[in-house]
Amino acid sequence: MNRSLRNIGWLGIVLWLLFGCVHKPQETVDALPYCEEDTTAWGLLTTDGTVAAPSGTWRQAPSAVVNGRFTATDTDGRVHLYGLEQPDRPLSHTGGYYRIGYFFDRVTVAQHSPDMPFVLLDRDGETVAVVDNSVRMMHNFSCARALVYTDTGHYGYMDLQGRLVLPAVYDYAADFADGVALVGRLDADGRMGYAFIDENGEVATLPGTSSRLLGVRYSDGLLNCRELDSGRCVYMDRKGRDALFLSDTIVEAFSFRNGRAVVQSEQGRGVIDRQGRSVVASVYTDIYLSGKDRMALCRAGQWQLADAEGNPLSPARYEAVSPFLPSDALVVRKAGRMALLNADGHTAAVGWVDSIACDPVALRLVPQVFVRSEKATSHAADKVMEKDSVKKADEPLKPEREVPVRVTHRTAPDWRTVGKDNPFYAEAVKVVSGRLEEDDAERRRIILNYVEHLRTAYTTKDVDFLEQLFSERALIVVGTVIRASSQESEGYLSPRQVVYNIKSKQEYLGRLKELFRANKHIDLQFSGFKIMRHPTAEGIYGVSLRQAYRSDLYSDDGYLFLLWDFRNPAMPQIHVRTWQPAFPDGHTPLPEDEILDIRNFNLQ
Repeated sequence: MNRSLRNIGWLGIVLWLLFGCVHKPQETVDALPYCEEDTTAWGLLTTDGTVAAPSGTWRQAPSAVVNGRFTATDTDGRVHLYGLEQPDRPLSHTGGYYRIGYFFDRVTVAQHSPDMPFVLLDRDGETVAVVDNSVRMMHNFSCARALVYTDTGHYGYMDLQGRLVLPAVYDYAADFADGVALVGRLDADGRMGYAFIDENGEVATLPGTSSRLLGVRYSDGLLNCRELDSGRCVYMDRKGRDALFLSDTIVEAFSFRNGRAVVQSEQGRGVIDRQGRSVVASVYTDIYLSGKDRMALCRAGQWQLADAEGNPLSPARYEAVSPFLPSDALVVRKAGRMALLNADGHTAAVGWVDSIACDPVALRLVPQVFVRSEKATSHAADKVMEKDSVKKADEPLKPEREVPVRVTHRTAPDWRTVGKDNPFYAEAVKVVSGRLEEDDAERRRIILNYVEHLRTAYTTKDVDFLEQLFSERALIVVGTVIRASSQESEGYLSPRQVVYNIKSKQEYLGRLKELFRANKHIDLQFSGFKIMRHPTAEGIYGVSLRQAYRSDLYSDDGYLFLLWDFRNPAMPQIHVRTWQPAFPDGHTPLPEDEILDIRNFNLQ
């Protein structure tokens, strides 16, 4: 697991996933990775502002420290568990893991490799249990329960000893919070019915029969809902009774925290108290609430700290801020530099540094999801890679333009020497095997060179390189997870759908330029890479891969598809680019038959 997350994003993350459970140990984020100048020299900065490990201790960013435990990656790419009391010494001397989760509870989830069964580790790094082979996906623990998805296609819950204490019988399930979890089951007519269950599987709250969109978890004893017919927002108590109706001007309401909740009107975001009274006017683009008496307000792209009533605490303004940590510290960015502000609003002793990595998973803004993959490929391919060779490097692609543009020249990789851990290894084996037609091999090599350079282009913010490959009439399709309309909803839960926004080449590249300006660090990680030659349309290829995107202000995980056209040998171009979220509802994997590929496009 690569922890070089740098200034992991916070903007646009739903606040109502932040809150924990009354039945689990108190969660703390004790320290965050930081680097002073060099992004290959990382240390740990405690959330009270002291240095736990100096910058330069690790070449890659370690994880955040949660409840005294964190992970770091060695030079071989293996992940090891550490304790904050001795941050330079691993707790276990095993060969390391592919991935280790945060210690939100007494045990956590780990993977020896992407395709092996999950294991549970205790705080000393010792194996507590090996999870049953039928579990294909699981979340980290919340309220001493871990949400699991089995090969039966249903959800259940596992305890801290690795036992499936709530069997996999649910068609929908969410993490436990505030002592309960939202689950759903389909009836014979395909309609979903929902209930909140306790940790023993007993029904704690049964939503009423009125059509409502439900939030997925209680916080401060209240659940945010919206009526389907009127669109009015309401909060429900733990017994399923209506506790608070909001004004018709409120279009969305989020979870309460310490007696306050963020609400959205047509004019912007504001804050209300438990009686529904406005505390902060709805004029802001975003708001983060602390656990006590502070908040961060964003307006016109500038963030400012305020008290519980929204009054500014200082004239200082920031380009970006993180959500508040459990200690009420937060990370701020100004003039491209970052600092940690403690609960009193004072800057940490190290002052302004190059980067502080604030992982939204560590803050429980999003679930920590573990997925098992199928074991990759053949020994025959290994032998082909060892003995075959690449003919020559590709010439840089030339854009079809009347005016000259800067062309970025790069040395094409030698695909004979690429390692097995490279995401393009399996396809590179085919290219160098000598078994493909010459034109086919050359086209695939161009594609390999492009996707290899794609990662660098985002890191170096090279828009020119990206612009050259897209045709002027390219179809850019971006998947966005939204709520279904009231007329489309059959159940009580707010169903989430993937809606595909179509953009022109210039719209897409314009947005990309904005992202490049707004983010100092951008990182792409690829997996599951495949090249597909169209069976009947000569010169048409489809490229599919899994893309994990990380930047200062945003992160996502999804499936990328590119439709290539080589019918003009002098200028290959991309006519279609699509992206789909890997987990449309936050935790359920996108079904394989819904992942777009070359079969979804009419090429006649």
